[in-house]
Amino acid sequence: MNRVTNEEPRSDAVRDLGEAIAVRQEGGTASPDALAQSFLAQMRRDIEIQVDQRVQEQLAHLPRGGRLSEGVIVPLVLGSLGIGIPLSAVAGVFGGFPGILVVWICLVLINMAWSLRR
Repeated sequence: MNRVTNEEPRSDAVRDLGEAIAVRQEGGTASPDALAQSFLAQMRRDIEIQVDQRVQEQLAHLPRGGRLSEGVIVPLVLGSLGIGIPLSAVAGVFGGFPGILVVWICLVLINMAWSLRR
C-alpha cells in the first residue's frame, strides 16, 4: 500500500537546487536558510502531489453506489435479529409496547447508519 520508490528526483527540483547552490557559491545574497526553505517548500509540494495521487488511486478501488455486498448483508440481518429478539423480550417486560417500539426503531437507525457508512 505505501510504497517507497527509488525513482530519480524530478529534474526541475534538481535543477532548482543546483541553481540555488550555484548562486550561493558565486557570492549570491541568498542565505543558506532561504535556500533550505525554498528547497523544502518544493519537496513538500511534490510530496503532497504524490499523496493526492495515491489517495485517488485508493479511492478508485472503493465500491461506488453505497450498496452492501451480499456477504455483508447476511451477518447484518442475522445480528440484528439475534440482538433484537432478546432486547424485545426485555423491553416488553419492563416497558411494554413502547419499549419494544424503541428497541426496533433504534435497531433500524443503527442499521441505516451502518449501511450508509459503507
